[in-house]
Amino acid sequence: MERSIYLGYSNQIENIAVNDALCVNEIIYGEDLSIETVQQNDLLFLGKNQKLPRAFVASEGKESLVLKSLFSKREIRNLETNKKLHFPRTIKIKGQKSQLGTSVAAYICTDIFYFQDYDYNLKVKSFQINCLLGRGGISEFVDRYGNFQNKNIFVIGNGLGAIAALVVVEFENEKPVHRSRYVILARAGIRYPDDLWRSKITGKPLTSIQEQDISGARFIFQSRQPNGSGTDIFVSNFNGENMYNLTWKNESAYDGFFDDDGNEVAKWIDQKTIQYCSMTKGRREIKKAIDPLYSTPKEEKMSHPLKVFLCYSSDDKNAVRLLFQRLRSEGFDTWFDEEALLPGQDWDLEITKAVRTSHVAIVCLSRASINKTGYVQKEIKTALDVADEQPEGTVFLIPLKLEECTIPERLRRWQYVNYFEEGSYERLIRTLRARTEKLGLSNSLT
Repeated sequence: MERSIYLGYSNQIENIAVNDALCVNEIIYGEDLSIETVQQNDLLFLGKNQKLPRAFVASEGKESLVLKSLFSKREIRNLETNKKLHFPRTIKIKGQKSQLGTSVAAYICTDIFYFQDYDYNLKVKSFQINCLLGRGGISEFVDRYGNFQNKNIFVIGNGLGAIAALVVVEFENEKPVHRSRYVILARAGIRYPDDLWRSKITGKPLTSIQEQDISGARFIFQSRQPNGSGTDIFVSNFNGENMYNLTWKNESAYDGFFDDDGNEVAKWIDQKTIQYCSMTKGRREIKKAIDPLYSTPKEEKMSHPLKVFLCYSSDDKNAVRLLFQRLRSEGFDTWFDEEALLPGQDWDLEITKAVRTSHVAIVCLSRASINKTGYVQKEIKTALDVADEQPEGTVFLIPLKLEECTIPERLRRWQYVNYFEEGSYERLIRTLRARTEKLGLSNSLT
């Protein structure tokens, strides 16, 4: 199934007919011994024909979803205290399709619709999809004085981060045919407490005001990519509202970010310093914060080699094995399933994890592989998803032609390597060395 499932506009999804036979049965969150399951009867569904409210956001010059307007203040307080509706960032949804022979995709809606993932198993009616809830606040982890609360991150408590809506869309022959009702979820906190920018002196979050009560302050946090290749930097209020993405660390790339009153909220002074202000009306204290990534000791940054994932078809295993050996000899930490997977491991989970923790994914192509169905296509899809998450200009996905063949349409945006041509291997190594240098990584496995 191609990436045409990436419906992005709310009217595309909301105009799809609701079918109650397509449903979310349960939501699971947590890890190891802390796993919690919320059954369908405890979930909050909107009415069958109920759509999500919108409002014009002046600072963005466009309409955005405003889910809080679905509820009264009293109902929002109930959301804050209802543990069965209050979720951390990572959740897993399970449900039932309306029929066999279809695939499903999940979307999380906060200000817009965000594609999550899809289940393309056509042979069963049940589905399972991993999702990441969007915006949230730090009130789950930090009290109003800036002190970290001694709580397990999977203990759901008070402090509403944001409201989100979950919807599942069913596809037949790659065309959307049905959607589920919306499930309303409350977002509990940011990704992890470690994502907060903290003072090196006090260990408390860096906030825009120094008063004891920080509930009126803005703070900075970051959402690191698992493979270390990119980090989104955000500034927002204590409860996660008025969030601004400061990802691009180029002070000339934009004119700053502004609130609804036209006041500048935050901007980069240079590639490591953010200037930002309080959310309190009438208060214009300016504070500067230094990116903590810049204070990492050089020795620590240089301790790991570049991680390279090899995606290939089993028909090409012999050729890819030789490539693996060459890359290993060059000092790259290369993931090759034949060498990396151990007996008894969940190979689907391990391969997905390997792609997401790699710095570069090399997709090996041949006449056999481009026409082959099966797991190699899922690997390519995962690599494409990770590539889409990278900052513009990042070298992550490299198509590598083992022989003369046609590059699949979904890979044509990336410059490929003709591995069978003279000098191509040396060009590949130069690219990997440049990526290593840019990330500040080691050139050796030892």
